[in-house]
Amino acid sequence: MTILDCHVHTWLYPDHYPGDVFLKFIGGRPPGLSEAQFKEASTRRAPRILKEMKEAGVDKALVVGLKSGTTLGMDVPNEFVAKEVKSYPDKLSWACAVNFLDPNAPAEVERCVKDLGAVALGEIGPGYGFFRIDDERCFPVYEVVRSLDVPMCIHAGPTIPSNTMLKYTDLEALDSVCANFPELKIVLCHFGEPHCEEAAHLMAKHTNLYADISMLPFAAGISTIFPTTVSYPYFALDHPLLFYFSVPARNRDKLIFGSDVQHPKEAIEGFQGVNPRLEKMGLPKIPQDAFDRIFHENWKQVFTKIKA
Repeated sequence: MTILDCHVHTWLYPDHYPGDVFLKFIGGRPPGLSEAQFKEASTRRAPRILKEMKEAGVDKALVVGLKSGTTLGMDVPNEFVAKEVKSYPDKLSWACAVNFLDPNAPAEVERCVKDLGAVALGEIGPGYGFFRIDDERCFPVYEVVRSLDVPMCIHAGPTIPSNTMLKYTDLEALDSVCANFPELKIVLCHFGEPHCEEAAHLMAKHTNLYADISMLPFAAGISTIFPTTVSYPYFALDHPLLFYFSVPARNRDKLIFGSDVQHPKEAIEGFQGVNPRLEKMGLPKIPQDAFDRIFHENWKQVFTKIKA
């Protein structure tokens, strides 16, 4: 059975984002790392992605782009992402990224899919770009994505940088887009964390809405990148999954595995610990076959241009 990691990033540091902005975002360079070591640790290229996939037992990955405007300052060229995955067609696919308010965005999506081989659009971050996804100026992009029959991966939940604003990231706008573009397949990144309950209800409501579960273990404190002072996975990992499976829905198989910048092995181990923790607390467990579909099957109904 094939495991797809549907949320992986590639970029060069500091080529694709200003170093001073990034350092402010993470609170400064970690102590003990030289500039050269920090540059190596902050750069994500295909060989590193493939190495982590092998260590985690992941078969395929979708490498997503990102354009975060002035908030993180990140701008990963679509040509760069396309080139990174080109040599590994059996392992890596990619999603293009655009600035939705750029008048050339629809044409850029079409170019990336038809000429450069993109199989999706994403990661789109309205909170980074200061726009709401239900803004009518975004509609031409949705029309193109729908016509190309590719999904859109969107970070519709809150963003961390202090210069972003919640008014651009609420899930009410996602509800509107799902309703107005019912044929457009949308993958909500990070399960809308921390608004997972709201996301679960929207997924039950809209047949075209799915979610990846990337960064949930990270948010729960199960991470070697930024360990938390207190780690209690129930609130940020176990509860969202348990709540999702308790909501009546027309389609239960709408959660898809992703890791983002967390090591996929660490993410998988975090999910494997869900049922043991629930059992220890005397709470219902999630059926194992549901977990199996999250990792092996659910992605196939969304990322149809990726061969199983």
